[in-house]
Amino acid sequence: MKNASVESIVARVLYELVRIPSPPGREKECALKFREYAVRFGLNSWIDSTNSVYATLPNAKRRASILLAGHIDTIEGFLEPRISGLAVHGRGAVDAKGPLVSMLLALYALKEERVECPVALAALSGEEGESAGARNLVSKGSVPPYIIIGEPTNLTNVVIGYRGSVKVHITCAGKGGHPSSPWIGDSALDRLLELVDALRRAFPGTSSKEVTFSITRLVAGESTRSLPARAECYVDFRVPLGMSARELVSRLLQEIGGLDRNCSMTFLSFEEPFYVKPQSLVPRSLVRGIIGLGMKPSLAIKAGTSDMNVLGPYAKSIAAYGPGDSRLAHSTCEEISVNEVLKAARVYLEAVRFLCKKAEEDIAVELPV
Repeated sequence: MKNASVESIVARVLYELVRIPSPPGREKECALKFREYAVRFGLNSWIDSTNSVYATLPNAKRRASILLAGHIDTIEGFLEPRISGLAVHGRGAVDAKGPLVSMLLALYALKEERVECPVALAALSGEEGESAGARNLVSKGSVPPYIIIGEPTNLTNVVIGYRGSVKVHITCAGKGGHPSSPWIGDSALDRLLELVDALRRAFPGTSSKEVTFSITRLVAGESTRSLPARAECYVDFRVPLGMSARELVSRLLQEIGGLDRNCSMTFLSFEEPFYVKPQSLVPRSLVRGIIGLGMKPSLAIKAGTSDMNVLGPYAKSIAAYGPGDSRLAHSTCEEISVNEVLKAARVYLEAVRFLCKKAEEDIAVELPV
């Protein structure tokens, strides 16, 4: 790349990725485009069975002891992609194709320096769903000892912990009835709302240090001319550090399990909270990189979850970092500055240089194909 055109090249690469929709399960087209750019940058690249994309330094084996792990998928919902000055707008610009491009630039820089280090890049699939790409690494015993997770952390935050999650599907049944006389009818929606009120009383949390929950979808009734005979909702609980997902499930069953025999709960997924010590090698490497750019680093615990929850228990050290305003993630106004993407690339680069010196004796793992 020519220095005079780096910013425009980065904007174009990110735009091309953002303009291709890639919700969980439909990442293939975007994965192919990302692999195309990795190859153009002179890297060895392939796509595995989950549509995750991997890249390594030229002529390197498909092995790594250090992994830059972003994700190629985004949430559902189209946003018109565009380049405006030195900013890229569109779904996934922040979460998390911006960090992914930063990681690609860092690996390219390592290639240009002719670094001989078992480092790889992964654009994992399904992070916004069931973490298909990350779980594939775990199932194959392919989790490298040192991992940097690519997530938007506002450029100066190093994330050392994530809350866990429990996702629940609740259904309620009733006999329905005529809307003109609800007092003699039997509304499934009323039953469901009573249960939701009980949840609010049992879990009134308003901060990331407490159990919180959000209703992400609610459906009731088949007609505007009758009381609903069926109602359902999806509830997303978040589990704070210090509590396990299993503890929350047990408490849920105690609090609302016997409230209404016409309602039932199905547990859809569990993700345990995860935390790594600040003095661990990967957080230290990122802090050094941030300081090296003249910025002031800080450590953070995120309210949500990421592939760090999945991979963290199997890694020697892990942390999350990346460009982008995390408040814009999953919003209708996702945008990221190209300058932020470039700065984060330099932080990743410095962090990997540091890790390469410290990880010489660690065994590299075989990456999935």
